[in-house]
Amino acid sequence: MTGGPLIPTEYARLAKEFLRGELTAAQFSLAILAGYKKETLYFENDAAEAMSALFYAAESYCDDEALRDERDIDAQQLAAAATAFVSFVDRIDPDDPS
Repeated sequence: MTGGPLIPTEYARLAKEFLRGELTAAQFSLAILAGYKKETLYFENDAAEAMSALFYAAESYCDDEALRDERDIDAQQLAAAATAFVSFVDRIDPDDPS
């Protein structure tokens, strides 16, 4: 991941790579957190909610089961959040090729 802030379709691309097994849950989580930290775009309404949900899931992901508490999520739950985000982006941008 290089360059400037990510746009929603780029987050969707990362989510799809994760769901296809091209990124581990840890790699996906770190990529989302890094992109979100740099984000300069302002998202409104549903897009803001979808972005927040994805960021919250990435931030809540804990790879180590021994360290995970009730506020943390595992890879399966992170995948569910990624799937929900991809579905949202596909609804607002059905032509997205990612």
